Amino acid sequence: MITIINNLINPQKNCLIHKEGVYPHLIKQLLGAEVRLSLLLPENLQEISGKIKTDDYLLFDPAYLPTLPISICDLIEGMNCKCAVMSRDLRSQEIKRLKTAGLCCYINKHESFEGIRHGIDAFIRDQTYYSKAYENEQEEILSDREQSVIQLISHGLSTIEIADELSLSVHTINTHRKNILKKLKARTTGDMIAKAIRSRLINFNEH
Repeated sequence: MITIINNLINPQKNCLIHKEGVYPHLIKQLLGAEVRLSLLLPENLQEISGKIKTDDYLLFDPAYLPTLPISICDLIEGMNCKCAVMSRDLRSQEIKRLKTAGLCCYINKHESFEGIRHGIDAFIRDQTYYSKAYENEQEEILSDREQSVIQLISHGLSTIEIADELSLSVHTINTHRKNILKKLKARTTGDMIAKAIRSRLINFNEH
């Protein structure tokens, strides 16, 4: 028996949620008859965590857990089971962080039903799987210094203040800012911060 702990299920219809809404296919058809489902929500995280076993599987979309009291990386690291994310909002940098935390599968919601079936099948067979949308992504990753700069920008520091904080020149900070704008495909600082927040590149607990 495989237990899937997830937050991708419509509890009324027992169906997998996808970008087009609820799939007409029952998740039992997708995963097989020998699957037991448990619903993961922010309010039952502690209860679910206490019941998870090493042969369980955690499949979730971070977007459905906006009020989670811990980071997604901490969630994965703290779970004594195999973890997979099924989402359409994650950037490659965040996926790399989750892989480091122990994520074994990333399934993009924009994939076809067959692509998603393949990803979940690999997941429950204890294989690694990363969506083609991730594998083919050529996005440049922010450097550690750029990460520090955007973190300080998000806290409202000016260019001069950031330069002082990092012991760098104003010119260097401006160069980092331009590079971040380019990498995040943002036109303004506000757009840059918004994209960084959506991509979880900013940790508001740091400063």
